[in-house]
Amino acid sequence: DLKQSYNELKINGYYDFFKNNWINDIRFKSSMLADHFDAKETSGEAQFNFSKYDLPFLYQEKINADLGVKLATQKSQFELLNKSESQYLIFAMTPKVSFYKGNSYLAIGSDFSFVNGKNADKNTPEAKTNNFRWFPFAEVLYEATEQYKFYAGIDGGVKMNSYSSLLQENPFLVSDVVLKPTETKYHFYLGLKGDVDQTFKYDVNAGFSELRNAQFFKANDLFDYVNTLNRSAYNFANTFSAIYDDGTLSEVKGSVQYFPLQNLVLDAELHFMNFKLDHLNEVYYKPVVQTTIGAKYSLLDRKLNLGFKGIFVSERSTNSFSVVTTFPEFSIQEKTKESLPSYLDVNLNADYKINKNFTVFVMGNNLLNKKYEHYLGYKVLGAQVLGGLRIAF
Repeated sequence: DLKQSYNELKINGYYDFFKNNWINDIRFKSSMLADHFDAKETSGEAQFNFSKYDLPFLYQEKINADLGVKLATQKSQFELLNKSESQYLIFAMTPKVSFYKGNSYLAIGSDFSFVNGKNADKNTPEAKTNNFRWFPFAEVLYEATEQYKFYAGIDGGVKMNSYSSLLQENPFLVSDVVLKPTETKYHFYLGLKGDVDQTFKYDVNAGFSELRNAQFFKANDLFDYVNTLNRSAYNFANTFSAIYDDGTLSEVKGSVQYFPLQNLVLDAELHFMNFKLDHLNEVYYKPVVQTTIGAKYSLLDRKLNLGFKGIFVSERSTNSFSVVTTFPEFSIQEKTKESLPSYLDVNLNADYKINKNFTVFVMGNNLLNKKYEHYLGYKVLGAQVLGGLRIAF
């Protein structure tokens, strides 16, 4: 038991200026987080989207013009171990012009991002960074027929890694995390998608990205080698930290939807990933293959909805630590490559809408009762059944 807990308050908002000829929408989100070990993080983001659509351009063609303006801030403070601190401000502008002819289009734009950062810990004086980044954007889609739509593009950008977002992915982090923004210098992709007689939809694409400060998780060693039973709950080589490296990512994605009946939808997704990193020899906790298969069936005038979802995740690499005892002393050995087995997770759900305000539901999770591990040392719960009532106003 890590003795860890955290509380988070999120406030998000969205307003659509559907009657305005220039302002498309405004979005904002904010978050305040505090954990058991007195870590604190506050963040806020506001985004303004301006647009002007259906501008005339040549014969039977039209232009859409868009401009996104985003301001994001984040401040994180930790009171454990190295007592890391970080503060970031990101300002980005993303102009885009789209040329349409029928259902085919060409979009051209850019991402101009300014990143201001401050980092420090108890052993390192404050370091400041100011970076201006330009990222390309272009996308073309050609509709040969409704069944065959060819597309290709290039994009990039800055993604801020927060303590909040990392905890959502891995709740076993130690409460002292180094936070850096991840930059996608460029992401090139091409694909094919289509709709066959409104009964079968598909999308297959491949992509290649160059990354700076790509984020991964790594298991932690003991934080001290004092031979005592009075050790902190997080000091048993049972936590994880965020690590970063530069490199490339190759991806192949595919998704299909099949509508054999009016109220039945079958779907499947496949995601293949291959990282090549500059310094890390192993890519931890990134499966090469992930697959999902699902089904949704509605009946009784769509009041009763039944669902199925199967998830397959291939082997993942991790590091681990083991204790070597030579009484009364001990030492720790690290194994830099260990494999977590692949797993299959099967889930079922059903809900019945009593009226517009009340819906009863039941969910069955991990019905194969496999106690697999997302992260080494932490097995998931076995088969679970959960039911309840949803209330909407």
